[in-house]
This record gives sequence, structure tokens and C-alpha cells, in this order.
Amino acid sequence: MLLTGIGLPVRQPRMGAERLHPAGRGAECAAMPLTITHNAAAFRFEGVPQGSPARGLAVCSYRRSGDVLVLHHTEVPRALQGQGLAGELVQAVLDWARGEGLRVRPTCSYVAAYMQRHTATLDLLESDRAKPLGT
Repeated sequence: MLLTGIGLPVRQPRMGAERLHPAGRGAECAAMPLTITHNAAAFRFEGVPQGSPARGLAVCSYRRSGDVLVLHHTEVPRALQGQGLAGELVQAVLDWARGEGLRVRPTCSYVAAYMQRHTATLDLLESDRAKPLGT
């Protein structure tokens, strides 16, 4: 993944790495290289598959409320689903939030589920939500 416009270290995907299908159906899929940019004017992070931008744009939209980043929408075009793009995108947003010293309020069900599966991100939850999600 190439991370542009947000000043964070670049995390490279493991090409050919097996992953669980994001929808949890157990299908395996290979990582797709993704270029992620922070479009601050549109209040979202955008992910474009390298080499095939015509296939669509994955987005994770947010709004700021003081020092809280409210993550309210994540979307991946149907043609790109099942390739781990939403997870790569959400992780980039969470990395940015951590780097900015922000707390996170996941109102998007995908982001909430992602954080639940990746417990190392739970410390980003705003203080009144610091307990595990879904409890």
C-alpha cells in the first residue's frame, strides 16, 4: 500500500498473502496493492487499486468532533470487494488517527467490526467507548 498525503510510514502488502474474506465467509483472497490518500477537503480517505483505477474508488468517510474522529461510512465498489481493501483502508485511517492523537468513534458497522477483530486498535476508542465493542 502506498500512503500519500498523511505523513505516515508506508506499509507494504504481502503479495499473495492469504486473508479471510472481509465478510467473514471464509474465502481466501490475495492482497491487492492499494494507493491510499487523505482527501481532507472531502473528509475521507480514498483507496485506488494500483494499475486499475478505472475499477473504482474505495472510501472511508469521517467527520471531526473536537479530538474525536467519527468514522461513519466505508464503501468498496462491488468489483473490488473480497480483496481486503476495506481493511487496508480502515487500518490506514486508524494509523492516521493515532498519529494525530485523535480518538475514534466507529459509527460505521464495518469499522466497529474491524476494531473488534483487531484489538490493538481498541485503545483509540473515545474514553466512554474504551470497553470492547458489543458489550
